[in-house]
Amino acid sequence: MITKAVIPFTKEEFHRWFRILRSGARGTHVLFTNEMIRDAFGRNFSDELLKEKLRDGRLQKAIAVLFGGEDLVEKQSYLESLEPELRSIIIRMYFSLLDQFSRRHKPSPEALH
Repeated sequence: MITKAVIPFTKEEFHRWFRILRSGARGTHVLFTNEMIRDAFGRNFSDELLKEKLRDGRLQKAIAVLFGGEDLVEKQSYLESLEPELRSIIIRMYFSLLDQFSRRHKPSPEALH
């Protein structure tokens, strides 16, 4: 069983992520290149890999870095610097969050991913 991790963030950080998700709901994923997305969904993942990344703290650190800071280019560079497995987990988490966001905030026009 995977437990939920809590990462605190400020109201400003929340609003920045809201804009990123709103953009993603329209089909524009500003944090990731198309190659990163293809790589992430081309990999096989197990719950054990996710648990490992949670246990060693690297996943929480990466998410905290992405939630913090204001500069989009810095976030993109940080993602590019991550090991592919960790980056792929973050991308899959982003799309899972995006799916939930899209169900609540119906984009117009329909986004194709």
